[in-house]
This record gives sequence, C-alpha cells and structure tokens, in this order.
Amino acid sequence: VLIFLTPWFIGPQVYDALMFAPSLSTLASEPWRLFGPMLVHFSELHIIFNLLWWLDLGRVIERFQSSFQLLWVTLASAAISNVAQFLDTGPNFGGLSGVVYALLGYLWLYGKVNPAAGYGLRREIVIMMLAWLVICMTGLVGPVANTAHVAGLLSGCLFGAVTGRWRPQQA
Repeated sequence: VLIFLTPWFIGPQVYDALMFAPSLSTLASEPWRLFGPMLVHFSELHIIFNLLWWLDLGRVIERFQSSFQLLWVTLASAAISNVAQFLDTGPNFGGLSGVVYALLGYLWLYGKVNPAAGYGLRREIVIMMLAWLVICMTGLVGPVANTAHVAGLLSGCLFGAVTGRWRPQQA
C-alpha cells in the first residue's frame, strides 16, 4: 500500500525502480526487478482486489502449512509470471495478480492430490476466478497482464500438485 501511494508523495521514481527490467540481462545487476512488479499497482481497485485475494488465499497456506511456504510460493510464482509477461509484452506491467492466480492454483491442486489435508478450495471460487481470467482475456476490462495470470495459475498448479503429493509421505 505504501508503494502504491509513493507516486503522490515521492514521485514516479519508486515505480520506475520496481518495474521489470528493460532486458533479461539487466536482472543480473538489478535482481529486485524480477519481483518488483508484484508491488506496483495502477488503481485503487487493482491493489484492493489483489491484496484481498492474496490475504484470503495466502492465509490458508500460512495457517495449514507455514509462512515460509507462502513466501516461497509468492516469490517463485512472481518470478515465473513476471518473466512470462515480460517475454510477451515487455517490461511495462504490474500487479500481484499472477501471484494470486498461483495461490489459487496451488490450493486447488494441493486439495485435489491431498484431499486428506482437508483444506481444498470451494468449487465456486475456482469457477469464479477462472471465469474472471477468461473475461480479462477478452479485453473488456482494459489492459491486463493475462500472460502473468496464466503463468501464475500454471506454476501454482504445479507447485500445489508436487507439494500435495510430497507432504503425505512426510513423517
């Protein structure tokens, strides 16, 4: 939220520093730019909905698994979705939506492969989020980082399936 407010108080320099790198080679000298776009939001509704979904989905992971689990899923999916979006459209994008879709995919597949855990997502939530993904792809809601959404969802599904299969084998 503080980063969202910085353009009004400090100026656009913070956003400029957090945007994805202008080239992949720049990431070696400015690695924060791999994750920075998840902190950049372009409207009040954008940040509110992203943070509410991250809080709602993330607290399930944090409560039943760990804060570390939420952190690594967040950072790994941010990196994957940001690189995918960069390769599709270039460096001018932002938002936490790729991570939100990763958390959705993570919990969805984790619950499918490990139903004994007892915290799978309700079907209605999955349907509504997938419907929103399709609506965004139509262009009716303006410019959206659709590639980040899809890459986040797919990476989250992979992480959730692998983790769900692995956890029941732990002592």
